[in-house]
Amino acid sequence: MLGWLKILSRYGLFKETIRAFLLALRKHKPGLYEEIKAELSRDYLEKEFDLTEKDKDKANRKISEMAKDLYILIAAFENHHQVKHYEGFKTLKKVFEQQCASPRKKHLSQKSRYAKNR
Repeated sequence: MLGWLKILSRYGLFKETIRAFLLALRKHKPGLYEEIKAELSRDYLEKEFDLTEKDKDKANRKISEMAKDLYILIAAFENHHQVKHYEGFKTLKKVFEQQCASPRKKHLSQKSRYAKNR
């Protein structure tokens, strides 16, 4: 795959994966959604949703931010007794594991503050 297309594809993949998970979370656990959205780099459920970014440097920066958001979401809900079973959450984890390098295993073994039954 060409470098530029790879960047755009990764950008869209990250953004859509996060958006789909957050839609499900907002529907089923609105309180948790309201808590976690403040920790993310952007509002993924905004009205004007675009899967592309034309500026290559800006796309790379946003990919980095979205990778951090993926990590935040996984860390927050890895141990939640319900959310961890959502298909969108499983997809989120798979995308992160396949696309991102992180010290995730060390940190995610601890219980998150969202692990309670809410």
